[in-house]
Parts: sequence; C-alpha cells; structure tokens
Amino acid sequence: METGKTTRYFKYAIGEIILVVIGILIALQINNWNVNRMNTKEENTMLLALKKEISENQLLLKNEVERHTKAFNLLSELTSYISPQPKEINDVKLDSLIFAVGWLPRYSPNEGVINSLISSGKISLIKNDGLSSKISSWNSLLDEYNTTYKWTERDVFELLAYIKDKYPFRRTLKNFDIETVRNSEFKFSKEDLLSDLGFESLLANRIIDAQDVLNSSEKMYSFQKEILELIEKELEN
Repeated sequence: METGKTTRYFKYAIGEIILVVIGILIALQINNWNVNRMNTKEENTMLLALKKEISENQLLLKNEVERHTKAFNLLSELTSYISPQPKEINDVKLDSLIFAVGWLPRYSPNEGVINSLISSGKISLIKNDGLSSKISSWNSLLDEYNTTYKWTERDVFELLAYIKDKYPFRRTLKNFDIETVRNSEFKFSKEDLLSDLGFESLLANRIIDAQDVLNSSEKMYSFQKEILELIEKELEN
C-alpha cells in the first residue's frame, strides 16, 4: 500500500471508530434518559398511592389518638376516687369510669402500599433519601405501637379478672353502645371496690401503659405527618 493511501485509510478508520463510539454514547444517554423518565413516572405513581394510603391512615389514627386520650383521662380520674376512705361518687359516674378499664382503642392501619414498596425493593426508586429512610422505619414504629397496645391488653385482662367478683361489669355495657341489654341486678359495694389496694395497684399499672400507648400513637401521628409532607414536596418537584 502506498504511504499516502495508508495514512488516509487510518484516518478514515479512526474517524469511523470515533463515530461508532459517539453513536454508542448517544444511544446509552438516550437509554438512560428513558430509564430515568420511566423510573420518575413509576416513583410518582408510587408516591401518589402512598400519599392516599397514609392520608387515610392519618384520619384513622387521629380518631384513635383522641380515644386513647379519653381512655387515659377516664382512668386517671378513676384512680382519684380510690383511697382508704373513698369520696362519694354516683353510680352513673362510676360506671362510666370503670368502662375505661376495659376500653381498648387500637390503630389498625392499611399497609398494602407501604409493605409492597418495602418488600419489592422499589423503595430504591424514591430519590429523597429522607423519605425512603422514613418509609423503611414504618414497621419498627408500628411494632412499637403494637407492643404498647399488648401491654395495655394484658393490664385489662388482669384488672377484669381482679374485679369480676367486686363489680358487675355488665353495668358498663351502655357505654359500649349496647343499650338493649338491661343493667345488672347484682349488688356491689362501691366503698369496698374503691378502698381496695390491689385494685389501686393494678389500675396504676394500667394508667402507666395507657400513657405509653397514647405517647406511641402520638409519635406515630407525627411520623405519618412528616412522611406526607415529604411526599408532597416530592410531587411538587
């Protein structure tokens, strides 16, 4: 091959290689752009579904926080009547306070979307690290709430077993919206019940755990609120 032709051949070959490389890079860039666009679209779809689920859960939890608060306040008021020489309390008032002993409000959220995100690994599509971190913490925070709920459940069983022969719990059914059931005909002594040290001790433990489950529910409410705020910011971008 002549020297001039050889030089032109190599220049042509190098040019072809450069064009191929550029073509590959452009193709990769287009592919990456398409992948990112699809991922962004899927992320938005997930965030909208997650927003809907947690918004509905937040409404449920708002009601339960109010119910936990009411139960705690009733229990605290009940313990104020217990002493070696209990002060006077009318039957209707006592029934409404004893009702709180067996009242167990519980938050049972919908978890379909959030559990799907976590189990499928699609949580990695969420670009906001703070948001994905909070979503990953969902189960641990819910487990904390459920644990405190189980403590209160245990307390209820212990208390009801303790007072079953000291107070006719049937008297509280009207507070559970069971109006058709007639009241108990068994007699009991309010003074004996409200001057009972064992009742006071078990009730004190019930109040401690009622406070814990209330705190846990409020913590969960704040947590969900933060998630919703982060989702809203992501959807606005």
